[in-house]
Amino acid sequence: MLHGENLQSHVLHTYFLGGARLFWRGKRVSAGKDPSECVVRALTLKKLANDLCDVVGGRTVHPIRCKVGGFSCLPKISELEQTRARLEAARPEIDKTAELFCNTKNSCI
Repeated sequence: MLHGENLQSHVLHTYFLGGARLFWRGKRVSAGKDPSECVVRALTLKKLANDLCDVVGGRTVHPIRCKVGGFSCLPKISELEQTRARLEAARPEIDKTAELFCNTKNSCI
């Protein structure tokens, strides 16, 4: 659940809050020829992170399953397996995100 919250927070800040300033000013990163690809990537990763929080915590914002000593309700194994598969499939998009914000001349394409 914590990792889902961290991923969601980082995607929010890099793409939508702090990162947007870099795109607009063109100082550090470029959206490339197709900026919509960056938007789709950002929204897809944000949804994945939110879904992870939802599966483990019971809801996306302010999880309700956590309690002292454990959880009030555990997620179904099938939900965890599906979420894990989605996370593994998202690895290339996460790598592209890291490259985008680490390299000064990089683009989303």
